[in-house]
Amino acid sequence: MTTIPTMDNESTATTIARIGQFCEWTGVLPPVLTYDEADGQILLTEDFVRWMTGNGASIDWIVLGDVRGLAVRWRDEKLKERDFQQSANTLDEPERRMLLAALKAVASSEVPVDDAMTAWTAACEEHRASKQEVHQSKIIG
Repeated sequence: MTTIPTMDNESTATTIARIGQFCEWTGVLPPVLTYDEADGQILLTEDFVRWMTGNGASIDWIVLGDVRGLAVRWRDEKLKERDFQQSANTLDEPERRMLLAALKAVASSEVPVDDAMTAWTAACEEHRASKQEVHQSKIIG
């Protein structure tokens, strides 16, 4: 069985403190830890790894104290949010209402995401085509 590697002055107590902090922040129960009988270090068991991945805990932070992965993921999520907001800002009010209706249908488990987005896309295309027709008739008329 593999023991948890340590960085610099990291200790088992530090890892346990990170686990406790994560549980406090997220409201999850702590894992059952197994210790090496020879040196008392935490063993990196399948159950412990499963606990981290299943609860969304950063293995790099919990085990090593390395926050780079967290910082990169946070940045990626913020960039996705920005991109989504920029895209949403290009929608007019009827398109936003149609999107909200599609998302509500998905959230209520009435419609699969792909079906809702396909229907929303078709509705937006129809809406935009009708706007284009009105615009062209004003130019011609």
